[in-house]
Amino acid sequence: MDADKDSVEFTAYEQELQLVKLDDVGAPGGLLNDGFNAFNDTGLALDHGSDGSLIHKPMPSFRFKQLDNDTDLNNSPTESQKQVHLENLMKNSRKQMSLRLHQGRVELAGYGDEYGYDDFNVLPDAFTQPHYSHCGSDEVVHFLGPAENIKTLFKLPYSQGRVSLAIHRVGNTLVVDGDVDEKDIPKGFDACNEVLRINHSQSTSSDSFFPPNLYENFIYQSTQTNPLTDVVAETQTKFTPDKKKRSKIQKHDGRQLPNVIPAFQRTFKWKFQDMKMILGSDVQLFSNKDHPAVSLKLHDVDKDMSLCTALDYYLDNVIANIPELAICMHSKGYVRGYQLIQTRDIPYLNGTSQPLFDIQDVNMNATMLFKFLQQNCSEANGTYWLYREEGNCSLRLYDVGMLSKGRQRKWKYMMAMLCYRFASRAARLIQSATETPTLQFRLRLRQRELLATCLELLEEIRRDESRSKAQDSICATVAEQMADTYLREVYPGLISAEKIDALVKAKQHLLHSIRVLEGCLVDYLRDRDMTSLAAAEDVAENVEDDEDDVGSFVVDEVLRLKLKHSTTCMHLATIYMESSSYSKMLESMHEACMFIPVDVIPVPKHPSTVVESRYFFQKIVQDLDFGGVTGVKSQKSSFKSCHSMEECRACVLETIGDMASVIDHDDSVDVLPLITTFNIVSGGVIPTEHYFGTLDNAFKHIQSLHSFSKPMGHDIRENLLNLAFFSYLRALDPPVNAELFFVLMKKLGNASNELGKYFLRRNDLSRAYLWFEGGSVIFEAIEDGVNVALLYANLANLHKVLAERNSFDAQSHYIQAIELCQKAHAQLKQCKANSELHAKVTGELALTYLVWAVQLSMIPTENISPILEKFNKALNLYVELGDQRQIAATHYQMASFYSQRAHNGSNYFGAIEVGKTFVIIHQELAQLYASSNKVEDIEHAVLVMLNTFDAYNKIQLLPSQEQEALNLIAPNILIKIQGYLKQIIRTTSSKAAQSKTDMFKTMYRETIYKMEEPLAQILFTLRNLYQ
Repeated sequence: MDADKDSVEFTAYEQELQLVKLDDVGAPGGLLNDGFNAFNDTGLALDHGSDGSLIHKPMPSFRFKQLDNDTDLNNSPTESQKQVHLENLMKNSRKQMSLRLHQGRVELAGYGDEYGYDDFNVLPDAFTQPHYSHCGSDEVVHFLGPAENIKTLFKLPYSQGRVSLAIHRVGNTLVVDGDVDEKDIPKGFDACNEVLRINHSQSTSSDSFFPPNLYENFIYQSTQTNPLTDVVAETQTKFTPDKKKRSKIQKHDGRQLPNVIPAFQRTFKWKFQDMKMILGSDVQLFSNKDHPAVSLKLHDVDKDMSLCTALDYYLDNVIANIPELAICMHSKGYVRGYQLIQTRDIPYLNGTSQPLFDIQDVNMNATMLFKFLQQNCSEANGTYWLYREEGNCSLRLYDVGMLSKGRQRKWKYMMAMLCYRFASRAARLIQSATETPTLQFRLRLRQRELLATCLELLEEIRRDESRSKAQDSICATVAEQMADTYLREVYPGLISAEKIDALVKAKQHLLHSIRVLEGCLVDYLRDRDMTSLAAAEDVAENVEDDEDDVGSFVVDEVLRLKLKHSTTCMHLATIYMESSSYSKMLESMHEACMFIPVDVIPVPKHPSTVVESRYFFQKIVQDLDFGGVTGVKSQKSSFKSCHSMEECRACVLETIGDMASVIDHDDSVDVLPLITTFNIVSGGVIPTEHYFGTLDNAFKHIQSLHSFSKPMGHDIRENLLNLAFFSYLRALDPPVNAELFFVLMKKLGNASNELGKYFLRRNDLSRAYLWFEGGSVIFEAIEDGVNVALLYANLANLHKVLAERNSFDAQSHYIQAIELCQKAHAQLKQCKANSELHAKVTGELALTYLVWAVQLSMIPTENISPILEKFNKALNLYVELGDQRQIAATHYQMASFYSQRAHNGSNYFGAIEVGKTFVIIHQELAQLYASSNKVEDIEHAVLVMLNTFDAYNKIQLLPSQEQEALNLIAPNILIKIQGYLKQIIRTTSSKAAQSKTDMFKTMYRETIYKMEEPLAQILFTLRNLYQ
């Protein structure tokens, strides 16, 4: 009765399709009249280039060796031997060579070295591109799926075995999904197996079946390895648990729904007739010295070679474009010999003149079936089921979408499982469509739609049957996968609004998954306790041990989901920070703390007080360590994952520090809530009675109490800088993994540097020095030579400022500044820093020498050698840097110094220092000042030019040759002065500077009126006019 009701309710589309059999090839006319064009054997054949060379589809090959007769394939290597062997194979996989078909045989044409290319993958198009057209981003892909499923469609007419495939319409593409188990179509819902099995194995026909370990052992022994690394295969005894234990393990494993299905080893773009396909395949390519490209199969000589087996071999080689097939014959696991044949001869494997199959018939049958599927699987985003019972020659196509419209829950369950199955498999299909972005985008959308449909149907079932635990666990997994579809959309090039939208939706689905799984855990613990009380003591003990393992697994899953939720919230908070949405950022950080237990918060080792000595930083370095905590290897992704609640808390504190570093100090409305958040997460300020359960409870009780927003400085900016420093400091306790430890220590050192710069701007030099010095101590602890060098440069600059403030200790400060610059150079050299950083420190050292020399030049003294020595050191360093402006400035300061001491060497100075070179230096220096286009700099350029008066006033004392040179450049001096004055007059327009503008206008008129007078007299007049 139920079956009749089901058949009435399941009004899905159904149609029978009679396929052409081998004995029908004599009369195919009726089929060809149904809209199909006649075709030849080009549908299934190897691809060749215009010159006859076989087109190779790039894929790694493995060297194989021919096994001796009577080699035993029954002994299995150990798992460790398999792992070492696999790593060695991947390390030594060969670049596949180009092949050429010449006079009926395959010859080696090289793999690119003779053309000057090191890698086959970078050969020019003439050597690597097949002659068939590629599926570009705008081209239609007609079929997508695993090659095994496509081969199943090809073999349909030649076998009466069971066929069960799901087919999905995604845009213009039909995705041929994996096998659908009839157990997913229950006869009664209560009797169905509610445990979802993702990795459903493809059924294998009996005529080609052999134990799977036999083939693995065959491949293991057939692959050539280095004799030094060969290991002796050991017989591995397979552990078989007792029946009761095995049922527990199977039940436990059945509840785990893997989120990621392994990707295909390679993807082929294949054109069959006028249909373009993208096929994922795990077929392996082998080679040796005599046969550069061959597929390798294992066959039992005690069984006849069937048509389907031969056709399977042929399709593997044609899809991968492999020219040869090597078949190893065995009997009961012992090698009996090999048969090597070319791909085109595979249909004649039976050894007779009559082939096992006709390629034209295969083409015709497959084309008809593919066309049938294209015409009938036409509904947008539709899902279909292609089914044939074993022994039946009729093929039925069902519209599975009708299942969700049924009133009975078993049809909803089947639809939900089919949706989940395809969504899980879609991940590797999406990867296979990387070169067709439009199709890839549609697959992603389809994957999300299927997961949403699955969730909706499972929620309906849960509402009908509240005690359905299996549906609950599946709902939790599906909700997580829904979140993953949004998380995968968050990539660096996406705009902030789209990132936020995706992360918000991901966060919601993760929270739903957590709540559902927590409910499962509560139900499980309740049932376990009831079972333990009812069972006998010895039996209950064993059951409890087993079920406790399951309970621990669920607890771990809940913890993993909570960490994933917190990670997502932190990523969302970071994006809000980048867009300056600080209020929403704080909300996201509070959500990130939702599941952090209060017992992970330690008592702070370093209170948030005013730092007064270097000892504070030395104590930090002494106390902090990553403690040997193992860090999970970071992936190349912008998404930082947390692996423990302690690490999650550290990341929250890190983000608080980042926000405090970038927030505008005028944004005071967000500062107090940020400090409150810090105080709650860091601990040590909030009374302990407010901490219970998780931090979510603490936020609910404390977030309105602003009395806990304790100020950390005199103004908002100092508050924020201190907050950043102590946030990074508290994040380091408890110990974090090594990678996060170094990141936080760097940020801690940077925060010290920023505080030093802040106090330097406030002229609080002693505190600025303390923070600069503290930053250097922190960076030294993690051996960050670059930042240590930069902090030394900052300290050197501070010593120069202190020298100017205190002339009594000036010499000591300059000496320390020079020593710090030299130590900075040593650090940069040790860590092999770039030339830009070396130039920065060299510039600081040169400036130190120059400032020191200028200061000494102002003090009357008879011994000018130390002054000249420092001038020359500064000059040499600037010459080394190639800084022309600073070279000119140094020359100017040296000229000024000599001019003040003319009485000690007037002849030397007059003959050399104030000659042509002196004037040219002043011209270049003036030009450098005027290049900034600022009024004050142009005015400085005028003053520099007026100082050439010293040379022209003493022109009579110079040699005749020097006088002629000065007279030649005199007109140019006057023109430059006129140009600078005119530029100042045009630039200055404010009323406040009117009087000064009038002065420059007067000076400009003088340069015009007195053009015929000697330049020395003009310069003298202009100097007197300048006030």
